[in-house]
Amino acid sequence: MSRQQKPTMGARLASRIQQKKAALDRYRPLPAGTVKRLNEDLKVMLTLQL
Repeated sequence: MSRQQKPTMGARLASRIQQKKAALDRYRPLPAGTVKRLNEDLKVMLTLQL
């Protein structure tokens, strides 16, 4: 029986994700209106599966 390998993330991709998260974190805390709008947009996107 063979072991299933877990998917790994490349170092370049991991670095880009960390950089983008750091950029987003600089805007925290988000204004309540922004959070509400993001939630509404996400509901629409998930409903329509865009």
